[in-house]
Amino acid sequence: MTAPACLTPDGLKAVIRFHVSLFKVKVIAIDFLTKIIVDPRYENAERGKICARLSALARELHIAVLLVVQLNKTAEQVENPHIGMIEGSGQIGQFADVIFILVNESRTRTDAPGNIAGEQRLKLHITQRQGACSNWLPIRARLQTLDFQEESL
Repeated sequence: MTAPACLTPDGLKAVIRFHVSLFKVKVIAIDFLTKIIVDPRYENAERGKICARLSALARELHIAVLLVVQLNKTAEQVENPHIGMIEGSGQIGQFADVIFILVNESRTRTDAPGNIAGEQRLKLHITQRQGACSNWLPIRARLQTLDFQEESL
């Protein structure tokens, strides 16, 4: 789903409802929570309300909402980043059922021994609500580019 940048919280809710009703989508991914228009004087509180509303909407519509956020710059300096390194992490952690943190371990050493050309070494951290279960999983991924071209029939 692609929605216009800089929606209001009510506008985002309407776009989600529209796509769920028309296309029967089961998963919505939202990138750049910071692009949702809120009153700058109450930005942190407003972001918390947005997370709460998204959580309630997901339950109401029986869909999964994936909120994609970046870790802050200090996360690059540590071996195991954590949710506290996400801006607004308190609100996100409070309303998320599951939190995934994906770390690219190959970001600084692409030619290290044991690395296969084109292969990325990743770690996935999975935390359930309120930190009930938390674990790091090593992952190897061969990332490729997909090329879509128009084909004449």
